Amino acid sequence: MIEQSSSSSSSAAASDHDQDCSSNNLKQISRCLFLLGNHLAAISVLDKIQQKEEDWEIWHNKGLCFMYLQDLEKAVDCLRRANEIIMRGQQQQQQQQKQHEQL
Repeated sequence: MIEQSSSSSSSAAASDHDQDCSSNNLKQISRCLFLLGNHLAAISVLDKIQQKEEDWEIWHNKGLCFMYLQDLEKAVDCLRRANEIIMRGQQQQQQQQKQHEQL
């Protein structure tokens, strides 16, 4: 019984690692496409990553792509979303620090 639970938890950990690797690989592909000037393809790859995770870096990179495509409304929207995620993370970090200090 113990062997089954440890093997299922290790397969879950492996699955998480695979997802992290695939997201990181897709991020690198989107960066390459961006640097090559293929901004629409970079956005398409970033959209695929967003289906799996919410990350400020994805929104930031999409904003840059839209900026280069001269779609400034979408660029500003993406950059605002990136900023919101960063601000949320900072607020959570501050709350955790306050809780730790109270202990």
